[in-house]
Amino acid sequence: MVGAAFGSTWGAHYGIDKFEVSSYDGWQWEAESSILACSWAKIPIILSSLDVWIRQHAAGRAYFTIPQLKKERLADAPRSGSLYDRAYITADNDDESASTMTMREKLGFDFDCFLRYILPPNTDSNGPSGRQPLRILGDRLRALLGTHLEVHPGTKIPMALLSGPFESESGAIDTGVEKMQRLFWLVRGGACLQDDQTWETTRTGFQHILELIANVGAREPLDDYDEPTSGQREAASSPPPPPPTTPLERLKLAAGLLALFDFLGVFDAQWPRYIVQTSLLQVSRLIPGSEPRSAQEGLLGALASKLRGVLGRHGGRVVDARHVGMGWAARLESPRACVREVACTDICRQRAKMYLYPPEGTAEGDTLPSSPVVGAAGGGFGHEPWSDFGLD
Repeated sequence: MVGAAFGSTWGAHYGIDKFEVSSYDGWQWEAESSILACSWAKIPIILSSLDVWIRQHAAGRAYFTIPQLKKERLADAPRSGSLYDRAYITADNDDESASTMTMREKLGFDFDCFLRYILPPNTDSNGPSGRQPLRILGDRLRALLGTHLEVHPGTKIPMALLSGPFESESGAIDTGVEKMQRLFWLVRGGACLQDDQTWETTRTGFQHILELIANVGAREPLDDYDEPTSGQREAASSPPPPPPTTPLERLKLAAGLLALFDFLGVFDAQWPRYIVQTSLLQVSRLIPGSEPRSAQEGLLGALASKLRGVLGRHGGRVVDARHVGMGWAARLESPRACVREVACTDICRQRAKMYLYPPEGTAEGDTLPSSPVVGAAGGGFGHEPWSDFGLD
């Protein structure tokens, strides 16, 4: 069923960067939307179906065809001698098909790189701001996402992935992590916001994300758990409760969701200006008057800087129409907005350039334009005064 719905998309553009696609005519986006709306349509089932489809229809076809980007991408999370050495095969080296990664392993690799980029493993949730390289947004993230077209751009993202909630009533975030992983696969595969997915939906999700950040360390999931007596312990047959969620895990979930929202154009293209203003005011009230002293405060500062940047661009913003649905791109065509049209080769080259080189600049010494949140999150130069997160 999944293969039948997605087969036309996979068959036409398996392994092709979405910026190389010239036409979406004839694809079954309604069927894809119907499948994704089902409660059973989770990542394991979808990717298992994709593996079956590949064996039947795409054996030997290249999945990823930018050798230099492949080399650097693998170096981001090196696992010498493992399947990750063959994360992205080409048709020329498919003789070792027995060791080829499954689509679930490929997604796991990309998802791991995504989380490492946003919140590196050595981040301390209570450490000083200068050691908090929180990178929830920015151009380099765009080079990591959105390279493989596996979803029709007209396919509707399930509402639950945009509106939340992303944690249970007890404070567990397992559901939120699963939703973030599904949203990651959809965004990476080319999904866009549709006309009927209004800003009210994503604003609700944004409120749930703010709750994740604001409540870090305030309440552990096991607060309401009562230790059973000896007699009750012997009679109990239920498994022990899961380990408590750490503050850093909650921040990583929130940062990942914010990054995906930004990539979809939620803040730049979908939200009205007054919603951005009220959201900035709400975030600013959570920020202390001093410099950030924890990852929680650093993430809030990065988010505030992002929203301030959006307000500054509302008068004449530059948005790549291919990052948002065609309906939203049409709305951006106005005297106060400019949709940038760039050649496909230039886009691919720039995306690879942004990902391959460090934040300081390219190999030739050229300085790349950095995101406004990099300075705010890292606590370095370019950091806006923490006392000045008000409205314009």
